Amino acid sequence: MAHILIVEDDVFTAKLIKLGLERYGHTVVVVDDGRAAFAGAREHAPELILLDVLLPGLNGFQILKQLKQHPSTKLIPVFMLTALTDGASIMAGLDGGADAYLSKPVDILDLVNRIRRLEERRRVAVHS
Repeated sequence: MAHILIVEDDVFTAKLIKLGLERYGHTVVVVDDGRAAFAGAREHAPELILLDVLLPGLNGFQILKQLKQHPSTKLIPVFMLTALTDGASIMAGLDGGADAYLSKPVDILDLVNRIRRLEERRRVAVHS
């Protein structure tokens, strides 16, 4: 199962996602602001980052840019999880390097399936 970093400032949302993912065997670390996100990614070496856009400190697009520019974090897949569902926001996330752009409230089963597919692609890539 995956080791996941959730970057989410809403305590209730973070707790729901964390509990849902742990129920499916994933290990989860939560940070609650943009400034802690990059440090958390480097410290915890997650296999996936779930990143909100609207955060205190740095916003999710700024964090995504930092993550994708740094050698130690650029290959970590990032799923944006946000209430911003306008076309410009979606394109900013995907063009910035996000692997998926999911709207809140997140469907845990959909998220778990996306993570499973990501893990399967990784296994195939390693064995190719």
